[in-house]
Amino acid sequence: MTDSIGDIRLHVGLAPFVDAVNNRTERLSRHAEKQKVFGWFCTYTPIELIHAAGFLPVRIHGGMIRIENAGSLVPNFM
Repeated sequence: MTDSIGDIRLHVGLAPFVDAVNNRTERLSRHAEKQKVFGWFCTYTPIELIHAAGFLPVRIHGGMIRIENAGSLVPNFM
């Protein structure tokens, strides 16, 4: 048995991960009620230090749209 997301066919064993991605906003809101959240872009960010400071580190990813002005604010690889 499989689930599908767009054109991708997934094995049922991945269903909890698919659910986590699809409900990430709600899950983050629940965590934010209990713990401070710290968003980060850069791959080289020391997330252990964020944890040690008492925050929940959350990687900020881009969406599927092209962002025109981001290069003036952050390096292109972010």
